[in-house]
Amino acid sequence: MSFLPLCIDLPIKISSYECAIPVQAVPENERFTVHKTHKASQRRAHCHNLTLSPGSQNIIMTEQTKAYVRGALMFLSENVAYSTFIHELAHFAFFAEEYPMRDELKTSQCRFPQDRFSAPNMWASPKGQVPTQYASKHPFTDLYKRWLKDEPQLAKYVHQACSSTTHNWYTLVPDKFTFLRYNDITYIPSVYKYMWQAQIRGGRVATYH
Repeated sequence: MSFLPLCIDLPIKISSYECAIPVQAVPENERFTVHKTHKASQRRAHCHNLTLSPGSQNIIMTEQTKAYVRGALMFLSENVAYSTFIHELAHFAFFAEEYPMRDELKTSQCRFPQDRFSAPNMWASPKGQVPTQYASKHPFTDLYKRWLKDEPQLAKYVHQACSSTTHNWYTLVPDKFTFLRYNDITYIPSVYKYMWQAQIRGGRVATYH
């Protein structure tokens, strides 16, 4: 990860906070598989009374939690894999998930129209309009237009997880097993490294406030 222009502080112990994993009601038809589908490691820990520095990004380690990012806070369990940490770290720079998403996640990650804080790894244009002629405020619009301009098979770049009846969403690496598609994959495409660097240098990252 040496390509990233960032600084990381040494771990510290925080005593003035409380974390809990909410108990989820188990549907009657799932009660025989509760040990598989509702164990604590697959639910999100919620922490309160945190005292953190404004403008910072923070990683909270707890005994058990599903790995996730909320704003400038990352939550990880103590036994999390390094590849999962890198996957979650990208969300600080607004990278979106590339696997099929539930509706709640699609609402936040597939916002249209896009702006300078949109996910760098996905770009959208209205259906029926030539993508390379669409004016977008997405920070990497020019890159996407150059990439897609002479592509004879434009459909292969369509990102189905976000695409709708009104908009096509594109990704630049549709046929690769990337770190944003699978938590246990370590491959980061060069174009994503470039985007990640640009996001940080351009101040397009989540910060605590």
